[in-house]
Amino acid sequence: MEPLAFGRPPAIPGIGERATEALPPGTARVGNLLEIVGVVIFVALLVGAAVILIRQNRRR
Repeated sequence: MEPLAFGRPPAIPGIGERATEALPPGTARVGNLLEIVGVVIFVALLVGAAVILIRQNRRR
């Protein structure tokens, strides 16, 4: 058997190992912006659902 240290490289690269191809400037910013917008939309939906549930429970 072959020791793990000398086996095949993992299929998933580790932290800090990225492709060496050049990315256009601002790509990381766009990715972060999309992630932030997604989180804001999700939180807004949660808050809206909570407000609706609270209003319905107060009427009863």
